[in-house]
Amino acid sequence: MFGSLPEEVAVLRKSSDRVIRLQQSISVPVKTSKMLSKTERDKIAVDMYNNGYSVNEIMAHCNVKSKSTVYQILGKYNVALSRKPGRVPGNRK
Repeated sequence: MFGSLPEEVAVLRKSSDRVIRLQQSISVPVKTSKMLSKTERDKIAVDMYNNGYSVNEIMAHCNVKSKSTVYQILGKYNVALSRKPGRVPGNRK
């Protein structure tokens, strides 16, 4: 029992050194456009739409995967959608 004590101490030192190195390597992530909160993302999307950006540009900038999500965001904030002239909903060819 006493003969194994130095081996156990060596194992504990190795594991504690590893934990210390891992703790030192942790860094705080920098907030990018991909990490915006939903309310920030929604505000940016509404502002971009009101300033004339296309839905595809809004999707790319706000990291939104589909057009329907952009339209849901715009609908949530009661943004008047600007349609192309001459386009009537329901009349598709």
